[in-house]
Amino acid sequence: MKRRPEGSLQPHKSLGQHYLVSRKFLGRIAQAADIGAQDVVVEIGPGTGNLTEYLLESARMVIAVELDQRLVQYLHRKWPGVQNLVVLQQDALKCDWDNLASLSLAPDAKFKLAANLPYYIATPLLLRLADVRHLFLSLVVMLQQEVGERILACSGSKIYGLLSVAMQYYFTGERLFNVPAAAFRPRPKVNSMALRLIPRPSPPVKVMDEKLFFRLLGAAFGYRRKFLTNALALGLQIPARRTIMALEGLGLAGKIRAEQLTLADFALLSNLLAPDNQL
Repeated sequence: MKRRPEGSLQPHKSLGQHYLVSRKFLGRIAQAADIGAQDVVVEIGPGTGNLTEYLLESARMVIAVELDQRLVQYLHRKWPGVQNLVVLQQDALKCDWDNLASLSLAPDAKFKLAANLPYYIATPLLLRLADVRHLFLSLVVMLQQEVGERILACSGSKIYGLLSVAMQYYFTGERLFNVPAAAFRPRPKVNSMALRLIPRPSPPVKVMDEKLFFRLLGAAFGYRRKFLTNALALGLQIPARRTIMALEGLGLAGKIRAEQLTLADFALLSNLLAPDNQL
């Protein structure tokens, strides 16, 4: 599809208020997604279809996942009979992503994701997408700048947390560009950023028990103001002395907080604290 529909910057009057992004930044998102003629692209939260226009120009197929029934109907009216567009009324947090893959018409095909994510679900949605990362070649998303900064944060930073470690465990991340609030209409109270995430073929660290690893992260950052020994005692009922011995075995101080540990530190600590380890 080469022609953009007329009036694509204006939402239907009955749809209420939706944030619209200037074409300059939508074009940059589509370009960063690096979409080829054989690519199947997933867009989450297409809204009134402003980014969708750019995606349709290059993709073999665009699968737009939208929760709002009014917007789904609007998109069907906007592009009647367009062959390379599938609009699904589904909750992206709950949909069966493996079943969605069957729509690609190629059983082994992997998606590229390009989306201006709904900001209020961006964090749980990214963690959900991490669970189905095997379906994706890449994810290019626009999201609240604060969330993007947290994803890319390094240990020692005040914004480094569970989201940072989890996303860096599953993906390599790259800041693409910032998007000022002035680029939106109406203007929001926050700035945004575009981010590229590439699923890792395998995690960069070896974890013996992934379930324990993420429970440990949850406890550590759930009580982030406390020393790690106390956080794990409260969250996982691990005796403080055992955590101190594990930390000392890693060359770390006993009095240390979660934000001071790297991804590799957390992986090693998790392995040392595994139930079958006699530490």
